[in-house]
Amino acid sequence: MRPLPDRASQSQPGPAEIGFFFLDIAALAGLARWGWHLGGGGLVGPALALLFVLLFGTVWAVFRARGFVPNGGDPVVAIPGPARLGIELLLYLLAAWSCWVSGWQVAAVVLVICAIAIYMAMRKRTIGLLRNTPPAA
Repeated sequence: MRPLPDRASQSQPGPAEIGFFFLDIAALAGLARWGWHLGGGGLVGPALALLFVLLFGTVWAVFRARGFVPNGGDPVVAIPGPARLGIELLLYLLAAWSCWVSGWQVAAVVLVICAIAIYMAMRKRTIGLLRNTPPAA
């Protein structure tokens, strides 16, 4: 069992990291909306919404690049940085498409614009993922 890290030594998330968090939540909400739309409401809609959130949320949490895990630990399944970046971009594009086809066109456009802005703000992270090099501590 690993000892608990000292809270004073942990860095606080910046605005871009907080933006990433809300972007992730928006993407999962878009996927849930798509499941609800496909299921036509009723009982199938919420079930599909939950299934999509659990499926994509699990992929999101399990497949990580070494050195890019938010809590600083080891990933459950380590993958190369470019593959992780591909998963992220695929999730955001799928979420935007999900919003678009389920009638939330404005949300889809906002999601894409926010994703572009956050990736631009976090360009060092994006470059680190592409080079498969963890950020400096």
